[in-house]
Amino acid sequence: MKTSEVPQINRRQFLAATGAAGIGIAFGHAPATAAQASKKIPIALQLYSLRVECQRDLPGMLAEVSKIGYKGVEFAGYHGRTASELRKMLDDNNLIAEGTHTPYESIQGDKLKETIEFNHTIGNKFLIVPWMNESTSRQEWLARAKIFNEVSATLKPEGMWVGYHAHSHDFHKVDDVSAWTCFSAIPARMLSCN
Repeated sequence: MKTSEVPQINRRQFLAATGAAGIGIAFGHAPATAAQASKKIPIALQLYSLRVECQRDLPGMLAEVSKIGYKGVEFAGYHGRTASELRKMLDDNNLIAEGTHTPYESIQGDKLKETIEFNHTIGNKFLIVPWMNESTSRQEWLARAKIFNEVSATLKPEGMWVGYHAHSHDFHKVDDVSAWTCFSAIPARMLSCN
């Protein structure tokens, strides 16, 4: 077909055609959209965003979080509550623990066993270390990465995972390598930091 034979349409015709197509697509997908809506992905709330309110009234905040439709929470402090008390509050509000801000110190040495037990009680699988001080050396970051790898191996049979919530200082260069590059790693990446 020669260029001169291609039918020409003006802007108004183009908009009318694409608008009609859009309406057809919308109506054609309406049943699928309704089906998808019935299979909503449950959403959890990181309680750090409500830390002051939770400190004042944790049971009340969990009740409100549930009432507005959240299905889970990530704890950012336990406000003096035991694991059993937290579990009861979760159960009373039809919530699940989808993570905890787990202090770095609590995943090390003898503290890890206690941390595992606490998280089993509240039903949490995700131990998220929310902060570590800025490292002064690449070796310190590599040592931290090694600890996380060891903790990960310990948690695997427990059905749990460990993670780290990064901050801006984790991306600063340490000994000419980004601290994050050293820390983020699986063993293969750790080798690139040596």
